[in-house]
Amino acid sequence: MEFKQRSLMQLAQLICGNDDANKTFFRNRSSSYLTEFFEDCDTEYVHDGSTRDRWVAEVLKAILAEPHHNANTPPETFSRVIRTLMDQGDAVNENPERKGALKALAAALAREGFESFYADDKQCYVVTTSPVAVTRLASV
Repeated sequence: MEFKQRSLMQLAQLICGNDDANKTFFRNRSSSYLTEFFEDCDTEYVHDGSTRDRWVAEVLKAILAEPHHNANTPPETFSRVIRTLMDQGDAVNENPERKGALKALAAALAREGFESFYADDKQCYVVTTSPVAVTRLASV
């Protein structure tokens, strides 16, 4: 599965917690916290000291190249990345419903044919826009 570079960079900005118009809804992550983030996603990626958002975009590109069930379902590792990123306990500058974070994530995923939302179980899901299918973005 391949995402456009613009989408990868947009997702990388969210993971890095880079300030967007002086209001971010994501934790700011320095080098060591990026490594910790990807450890929390059950990966072995270690930040190498390079530009944070570019490094994260390359990691996401590698993750998206992993095997996956079909063209409408991202690899399981990507699911863990989204689940970790959207953990309601990590809300910044908003309540645990994370409407601002969800809107930012939706903007990044839309260009790739996905919509994101929280279900009643408080887990992040995506819906492919064509064909319509729900994919849970969380480990089982």
